[in-house]
Amino acid sequence: MFHGKVLGISDLISYEGDSVQALTAEFREFIDEYFLFCEENGREPDEPFVSPYPLRLQPDLRRRAEVAAYDAGLSLSDYVAQFLPSYDSQLKAS
Repeated sequence: MFHGKVLGISDLISYEGDSVQALTAEFREFIDEYFLFCEENGREPDEPFVSPYPLRLQPDLRRRAEVAAYDAGLSLSDYVAQFLPSYDSQLKAS
């Protein structure tokens, strides 16, 4: 079983399928339903935020960070941001 989730938006869109083709079909169906839901409720759909400043990491580190962020229920940016205050205080101390 494959599972997918749209990341980077505040709404929850998740889907699953027992093959790549089924997963792709479910994704498209859920996206269509999401847009219809937004239209029926008079709201703008969330759009994923794309930063003009990409976070470049070695692939293995990026994968581990993405998994840790997902497990913590955070976006990668929020996951990284939770460590920045301690890093910032170290910079100020030096």
